[in-house]
Amino acid sequence: MKKSYLALVLVASVLIINVASSQADELPVIPGTGILIDHVVYPDGKPAAGIRVVAVMERPYIWELMQKGFLKRKPGDAFTQQFFANQQNLAATSQADGSFHIHGLTTAPYDLLVTGNPENTSWGTPKGWIAAAAVGVWGKQDQTVHRSQNIVLTRGVVIHGKVIDTDGKPLPGVLVASIGPHRPASSDSAAGTYTDKNGEYSMRVPPGEITIYLASPSTIYSKLEGELEVTLNGKPIKGDKYFKDQIKFPVTTEQSDVVNYHFLPK
Repeated sequence: MKKSYLALVLVASVLIINVASSQADELPVIPGTGILIDHVVYPDGKPAAGIRVVAVMERPYIWELMQKGFLKRKPGDAFTQQFFANQQNLAATSQADGSFHIHGLTTAPYDLLVTGNPENTSWGTPKGWIAAAAVGVWGKQDQTVHRSQNIVLTRGVVIHGKVIDTDGKPLPGVLVASIGPHRPASSDSAAGTYTDKNGEYSMRVPPGEITIYLASPSTIYSKLEGELEVTLNGKPIKGDKYFKDQIKFPVTTEQSDVVNYHFLPK
């Protein structure tokens, strides 16, 4: 997964690390004791139950803490390890009234992500729905924060396609990942799905600027080191300067986009 990790770091590194809020004057405390209360609703305002929401501390703020010396870059630093351990698994599932309560937050900005396979209700999101993340939501140590804006589910758009090898054969088990409104760069995370036995994949994303890329184990790439052809709705499209399989394009509700990957012979 090194390739996908580097891709996310490059995307996130363009953000301006500037925590201007007065709340940033108060350094985080571990373990976090803050609580966040919010709601998940459908577009018509009706409550959405059984939706899993994860709170992820924003990466630019973490970098800010490192610059201040609050967190150490040194591998194995006990305090830093404990800090991140306390910030893992900050999640909750919405109740019948659409409300959810996330415990364990500290004083810091978080992104709220609706997680799970959007085509599988057992993974935390009803089939056919997705949601844009809530960005920059501040937690507060020892306090309960009631967020006034709901997380609204949307039908979004289906992106699908196929991944084939140098012989034109389908590649199953390839992880195709996406970042965008549902997984903003500040969250340093991505959503993904695997290609099936026919090399085909399908994912649902909200409208907006979406980045799609391949995030498979290096064992696959070691066998496919040739050029990569990427097409968007049947037309060739250039990938990122450093990661050829990473492409960005606007998504609208007017069409279902098709992104195909074809590994070419050396």
